[in-house]
Amino acid sequence: MTPTTAPARPLSYWAPHWQPAVFTRADGEVPIPDFRHGEVEIARLVVDALVPELFSLRARRARAGRPYRYELVDSVGTDLALPRAPAGTLSLDEVVALLDGAAAYGLPHPALPFVERLTHATLDAGTLTPKEAAAALRVESAVYASLGSVYAPRIAAAVRAWAASAA
Repeated sequence: MTPTTAPARPLSYWAPHWQPAVFTRADGEVPIPDFRHGEVEIARLVVDALVPELFSLRARRARAGRPYRYELVDSVGTDLALPRAPAGTLSLDEVVALLDGAAAYGLPHPALPFVERLTHATLDAGTLTPKEAAAALRVESAVYASLGSVYAPRIAAAVRAWAASAA
């Protein structure tokens, strides 16, 4: 993992503007998966295809004053698992490590980090062309403002690698 430029971690995940209730597209709003009590979204991976898919990284406290629990859910109920995470709020590097280590059972390309794996699987399925994928696949976060800029070049590289292997 390459270190990122913002090692600071938020003091807390609870602020009103950090939990958007919908994913907004040009053709309307798509609801994100339901939240459990006390759960907030800290990052999301968007596949803005004809049928959109959204992966939401969430944090919630196990109990007041106790460590956070992290979960990755998607809009279609995929069986997802995360590697063990630190107990408190995460630094940007820790969020990247958590997303990179996510496992989606049944998703091809298991040797790749999760975002690159999803990029390849989306292109394999033919739901996006490589040109569309570069703009339609993205990672966003209101908590970690630079998270998208960490993943944008990686997604672009995964698209190029997929196109080269398909040629």
